[in-house]
Amino acid sequence: MFVLSTALTTAMTGTITYVAPEKAQAFLVPEVKETLEKKPPMVDEVASNCYLYMKQKFPTLPNTSELKPNTTPRIGVMAIFKSPVYIQHYGKIVGFDAEGFWLEDTNWGGAGYRTHYMKWSNPDIAGFWSP
Repeated sequence: MFVLSTALTTAMTGTITYVAPEKAQAFLVPEVKETLEKKPPMVDEVASNCYLYMKQKFPTLPNTSELKPNTTPRIGVMAIFKSPVYIQHYGKIVGFDAEGFWLEDTNWGGAGYRTHYMKWSNPDIAGFWSP
């Protein structure tokens, strides 16, 4: 985790230390590595609703109307996305490097559970939330 933390810290201070995504995955905790393996999407109510999935991960998650960014990005916090295409989207950060982060979520591009890579430069990132 030290390398990932260092990469993010240096990226946020303007000095970017590049860690290729395939190399950065080696620093993820074992549970996260397992989620990166391809799994067939499950179709259920939670798989079709990113907020319900995050409510399982963060039981104290406030209603969407009350949800405001309150922290900096790190493993274990929730990323908040806003866009003209969708109202809001939520996912849990499970790993990161200098270029972006791995997001565990549901309903990104269709119903299903997935972990995928998002770049820090994504203009739809609205902030980060933690209980």
